[in-house]
Amino acid sequence: MMRTIKYIILTILIGAICPMGFAQDSTAVDVDSTIVIKTIPFPWAISIEAQFESNNFNFDLNPSTFYGMGLEYKRLLFGFYYRELISSTEKRVVFPNNFSLHSSSGGGYLGYRIVDKKLLGLSARVQLGSGDILWRRVDNETDFVRDVFTEVKPEILLEFEPTIITQLYIGIGYKHISDFDIPSFNRNDISGITITGGIKLGFFYKKNEEE
Repeated sequence: MMRTIKYIILTILIGAICPMGFAQDSTAVDVDSTIVIKTIPFPWAISIEAQFESNNFNFDLNPSTFYGMGLEYKRLLFGFYYRELISSTEKRVVFPNNFSLHSSSGGGYLGYRIVDKKLLGLSARVQLGSGDILWRRVDNETDFVRDVFTEVKPEILLEFEPTIITQLYIGIGYKHISDFDIPSFNRNDISGITITGGIKLGFFYKKNEEE
């Protein structure tokens, strides 16, 4: 199910920003025989997103990858996401076989842009989702044991907007994972403080200076 969500996001969202090229209207005003173009901001925005996320400073785990699609209305942010973790660390959970850790989750988020300047922004958002985690046997790729969990993650993002269609950001948050039951791993290994870095591509609404 999680992989299906990932493929839907990656397939549908690649072209999602294309129609937004028409997101702004222009009106022509004749002043002293000179054409003046007045740009009217469009209060809706759409973006696709990709990021890497640390996992509670657990250096036995690879960073998680995160894909999302977001909508904005002025300063209100909302959207959905898919997160995946594939660990490079192998453990001998059951002798004599080695196993690798896999986890995926999906859900939605709601947020608010606290600061919205021309080049810099500061946003806060909360992610809420569910997923599964499992040990997978390395030699034949079969799943050994699996369990499900829910996750909540509040975070703060510092954003830099070098172009009208690009945002780069870094963030800090706290990810809380519910209890799950698999051997040699528990929620404390993956819950905790996270550091993220990512990119958004889309068309982003900016207020007029007088607003």
